[in-house]
Amino acid sequence: MDSKKMIKITIFAYGRLKEYFPEKTDLAVSENSSLKDILITFSRSSEDGGSLIFDCSGHLRRNLIVQLNQKRVLNSSIHSVLPKDGDEIIIYPPVSGG
Repeated sequence: MDSKKMIKITIFAYGRLKEYFPEKTDLAVSENSSLKDILITFSRSSEDGGSLIFDCSGHLRRNLIVQLNQKRVLNSSIHSVLPKDGDEIIIYPPVSGG
């Protein structure tokens, strides 16, 4: 029997993303899921919001900031980072205004 261990990840979406996603989302994902895999799953939870996270080539949009447990993760590293059970992901656009 092929059973994969599942882990629980919490994602917080801020800024404009809150118009398309809940501010807090709990996801159960396979323990070997990369941060990119998790963000893809999250992006699919909103019909219109996914294009705010990934471009048409499947790359994370450059204007987004991603943090894992309050530490910034470079967009170029999201495919190699493997979150653990109970980790928190924060995703948001840069703060702007005056």
